[in-house]
Amino acid sequence: MGALSYLRDLCRDGDGAAFRDRLAKLMDVEAQATERKEALAGAFNRGFGDYELTYRVCTPSARETIRLYLDETQKIAHFVATRYGG
Repeated sequence: MGALSYLRDLCRDGDGAAFRDRLAKLMDVEAQATERKEALAGAFNRGFGDYELTYRVCTPSARETIRLYLDETQKIAHFVATRYGG
């Protein structure tokens, strides 16, 4: 989510904050223990920071990375909903 937050803002898609909001909601639901919250926040920050070091401007490669991450998250969400949800 951190990578998507950074890249979506970099490429002016206008929804980078939505990924920060999703992390906050995930932490509210998933992370009751301080250690789990720290782990989720750390993963978000590493993803954000790693791509911040790599990309200074929106490039075709950045757009492809966004596409790949969004495709993967859609697959994961579908799997979770099919396996555990309704």
